[in-house]
Amino acid sequence: LVEITLGWLGPGNQQELDGEGSLTSLVFSPSEASTPNDPGYIAILTVTDPSGQMTSAATGMLKQIAQQAFYESRDNLQYIFAGVVPVPAGATTWLRPYKWQYFVASGDIEALCFLSMLDDS
Repeated sequence: LVEITLGWLGPGNQQELDGEGSLTSLVFSPSEASTPNDPGYIAILTVTDPSGQMTSAATGMLKQIAQQAFYESRDNLQYIFAGVVPVPAGATTWLRPYKWQYFVASGDIEALCFLSMLDDS
């Protein structure tokens, strides 16, 4: 089981945790981030060993190798999950979002959700 923190990406290649301005693409792009709150963070949560042959040291090494493989293959794995259009062309801007985040709702139904902070100016 693998968990990867998504990030917001704009014109460059620097991912951010919060979207704003030109950071409008929510991407799956593995990085060497060190904490779960960093965009692109990779965590190998579980390794399944049906034969029961792996030691805990082998499992730990496999997790590290898999993490590095995700990072080294990031150019082939990068994927845009969603794009945000803060103010569609021709729309009024009276309640335009100026920051946005994503979260995954889980329960009976799992969904990718977006939260927006609105600017009322």
